[in-house]
Amino acid sequence: MRGFVLDASVASRFVLKEEYSGEVEAVLADFREGEVELSAPSIVVSEVGSALRKACVRGLIGEEEAVDGFGAFLGLGIKLLDQGLDGCVSALRTAIEGRMSFYDAQYLVACRALGVPLLTADDDLLRRAGEAGLGVHIRDYRRAGRPAAS
Repeated sequence: MRGFVLDASVASRFVLKEEYSGEVEAVLADFREGEVELSAPSIVVSEVGSALRKACVRGLIGEEEAVDGFGAFLGLGIKLLDQGLDGCVSALRTAIEGRMSFYDAQYLVACRALGVPLLTADDDLLRRAGEAGLGVHIRDYRRAGRPAAS
């Protein structure tokens, strides 16, 4: 089974309808059918919650839609990773060396730990992940993530 680490730029699109919604729906369909495994550092919960709050403040979605969507996201069963002390230290080193946020570094550390690529819509993070051979843009999911047709 193919696996990915999701970052918040993809995970928030499970609720917010933004660019690449067709690809996001394909990810969800494959996940629900057991064809792809999805994991994320536990920080993704806070980042998705923050994205939904911002969407409410900007008037893009209502409060109930945000709360219901957040509940649906939490109920998907995406494997949330506790990176532990060693993982956090590794993320800090990665952040410092890569001149990136600690949050972004946590996604890359998760990819390395699981041996799977990052699935992202964040071009800057994709570039950083790509330098480590760890990144797939959501627009390329259908090529990179879908099982081959039989």
